[in-house]
Amino acid sequence: MNIAEIWFYLRKNKLAVTGLVIILVLIIGAVFAPLITPTGYAEQKYLEKINDFPSVHHWFGVDALGRDYYSRVIYGIRISLLVGFSTALLALVIGVPLGALAGYLGGIVDWVVMRLVETFSVIPPLLIAILFVTLFGSGLENIIFILAMVSWMDVCRLVRGEILTLKEREYAVAAKAIGARPYRILFRHLLPNAVAPIIVGMVLCLPNAIMLEATLSFLGVGVNPPTPSWGQMISEGLYYIQFYWYLTLFPAIFLALTVLSLSFIGDGLRDAMDPRLRGRG
Repeated sequence: MNIAEIWFYLRKNKLAVTGLVIILVLIIGAVFAPLITPTGYAEQKYLEKINDFPSVHHWFGVDALGRDYYSRVIYGIRISLLVGFSTALLALVIGVPLGALAGYLGGIVDWVVMRLVETFSVIPPLLIAILFVTLFGSGLENIIFILAMVSWMDVCRLVRGEILTLKEREYAVAAKAIGARPYRILFRHLLPNAVAPIIVGMVLCLPNAIMLEATLSFLGVGVNPPTPSWGQMISEGLYYIQFYWYLTLFPAIFLALTVLSLSFIGDGLRDAMDPRLRGRG
C-alpha cells in the first residue's frame, strides 16, 4: 500500500485528522518556542507578580518563582515530543530485530526472547522505570533510555507475530526453496512487508512514552528542574490548586491533548493500513 492510498483512507477518519492537525500545531510551537514566548522557560523575570493569574500580558499566568507560565508550558512541548519520538525510535531499534529473529528462527531463540519479554511484561512499567531511575539516575537522556527499556516488548511481540504469519506466505516459502539465505529472506522479503504494523506500533508507543515520562516527573524522578515537564508542572501546581488552579490546568490540558491526538493518529493509521478495518473511522 502506498502513501497516497494510506492518506486516502486516513483522511476519512475525522478523529485521526483532528489529532494530526493538533500534533502539527504542537510541533510548530515546539520548533518556534523562542519566537512565540516572551521569556525562556527558566527566567524568573516577574518576581513582583508571583502566582499572578492569567491576563493579557501573561496568558497562562505567572508561577510561584516569577516565571511566565505560558513560556514554560510551550517549552514543555519540546520535552514531551522529544521523549516520545526518541523513546519510540529506540524501542524500534531494540524490539524489531529481536521480534524478527524470534519469529523467523523460532526454537531456542524464540524461547529466550519471549521469556525475556514475559519477564519485563509481568512487572508494571512504572515500577520498572522507577527502579531504573534509581539505578541510573534521572535526566533527559536517562529517562529516554529507561522508557525505551519498558516499551520495546510490545514492538517485539508485534513484529514476532507478523513475521510468524509472513514466513508462511508463498513468496517466503519459494525464496527458501530456491536456496535464499535466511538473512536475505528476513530482510528482503519479510521485514519490508511488516513495515505497516511496525509504523502503527511506533505511533501507538508515543502516547504511552509521553504519559510515562509525565508520571515519572509528577513523582519527582523524571527530568531535572528547571527543565519544563508537564508532569512536574502539574505536581508543583497541586500545592496551590485551591487558589491558583491555572498552574495545574494548562499543563494538564496540553498533556491530555497530546496523548489523545497521538492515540487517534495511531488508531487511524491502523485502520487505514488494514483492509479489514478501512472505513470504520
